[in-house]
Amino acid sequence: MYVSNAFGNDWENKTNYITSSPVGSAPTAAFHADKTATSLDEVIQFIDDSTGSPTDWFWDFGDFNTSILQSPTHAYTSGGLFTVALNVENAFGNDWENKTEYIFIGVCDWGECVDEGEVCIA
Repeated sequence: MYVSNAFGNDWENKTNYITSSPVGSAPTAAFHADKTATSLDEVIQFIDDSTGSPTDWFWDFGDFNTSILQSPTHAYTSGGLFTVALNVENAFGNDWENKTEYIFIGVCDWGECVDEGEVCIA
């Protein structure tokens, strides 16, 4: 800073005198699916319910398939129980949500299929 008047002038320089830090927080991952039990090749809509303004998404559907879309669809090509994970990220950090054995895919070669989603029952 430089100041002057009729009697003189002066200069003072302060290094790192004013600091700023980013305002915000890491997101919190959350999601749900439009169905959690269905049969092979049926499309499932995964919906991102995360808070904290995520800017990046990484989905792991538990069958070696992934997506970076915010709310992707996915169809399973083999039967079983699948764990689904979502990682969300922004400039302040990241968070994961894992849902163990969240999706059941029935194979209707045996037993009887019910109307709702063609899920197999014994």
